[in-house]
Formats: sequence, C-alpha cells, structure tokens
Amino acid sequence: MTILMNKGTGIVTSVPSVAPDDYISLHVLKTKPALREKFGFKDEWVLPIEIIPIINIPEFGDKAAEKVCKDMKIVSQKEK
Repeated sequence: MTILMNKGTGIVTSVPSVAPDDYISLHVLKTKPALREKFGFKDEWVLPIEIIPIINIPEFGDKAAEKVCKDMKIVSQKEK
C-alpha cells in the first residue's frame, strides 16, 4: 500500500462537536503550547479553531463531545 502525497487517496474529517476523541485532541492542542511546538503547529493554526455545532442531541446539546468530556472529566486521549 502506498500513500501518494500529490493525490488525495483518503480524506479524514474531524468532528470535535460530536466525537469526544476529536474534541479532546483539539482541547489538548489548544491548552498545551509545548505540544504544539513539539509537532511544529503554529499558534495561529490551532488557537482560532472553534467547535462548529452540526448535530443537536437532546440529552447532550449541540456540543455533545465537549459535554461528555467535561461530565466524565476526560482530559487526555490516553484515557479509555
């Protein structure tokens, strides 16, 4: 299997409003400057990103992932 850098062979989306893993990844990047530096992410690439609500779940609202992470006190992707 080969990845061609000049051709879109696969597209992956991130939905931090409804996917807890995506939400916590963004949250960690936004709150840890050392991690951004480690991976070469500029502040202006990460800090302005805001969650865009796309689905409203009655029990969780329109930012379900944020609510789940806060309610369950999830602070890292390493938590299972």
